[in-house]
Amino acid sequence: MRIRNINFNGADTGTRGIRIAGATNSSGSKVFIEDCMIDGSFGSPGRGIEDFRQNGGLLAIDKTTIRNVGSAAISVDPTGAGGASSTQINVRIANSLIGNTVFGMNFGSNVKASIENTVVTGVTNSAVFAIQNSGGTTEVNVANCLINSNGTGVNASTANTIIRVSNSTLINNTTLFTAVGQVLSYGNNQTGGVALGVPVPGGQK
Repeated sequence: MRIRNINFNGADTGTRGIRIAGATNSSGSKVFIEDCMIDGSFGSPGRGIEDFRQNGGLLAIDKTTIRNVGSAAISVDPTGAGGASSTQINVRIANSLIGNTVFGMNFGSNVKASIENTVVTGVTNSAVFAIQNSGGTTEVNVANCLINSNGTGVNASTANTIIRVSNSTLINNTTLFTAVGQVLSYGNNQTGGVALGVPVPGGQK
């Protein structure tokens, strides 16, 4: 499925800009969201993009703005609607803008996500949030991004979550990072003089 050049205006009462769901019929499906604007979803649960496919697949987001929503700009979790913890959703986010939300990008059980050339700003809670709640390993790779003026820059909130950060600028966040799991740095980030996570083994120091 490809969604392109659409303005989703929740008018402050919408519940979700885009909701992706499905069980057995969704296995291996691919969703591409390109050149879209998602704004004004403050009705519960207040998400910009929600992907709870129970049999996994690919979510690719490019050149898209998500702003002014009541909870998460992007929430991806194959167990969110009762799927198996072994199910994997691959996420690619590029060249996008997220702003003025409670959460930025939330990735749940066994999600493998990559984020590049993206700005996340004005998030009151965590800009990048990885939570492992049902098994497997949640992995998020952040590259060439600006994470600015948020509550927490990156949050690996549970064990078996890994967030790797490279070539990114993380400034003016109330808390740079929180790690119950792992926040790893390649040593080439700009963080206002504060170290980010621990070095990736074998990576640039």
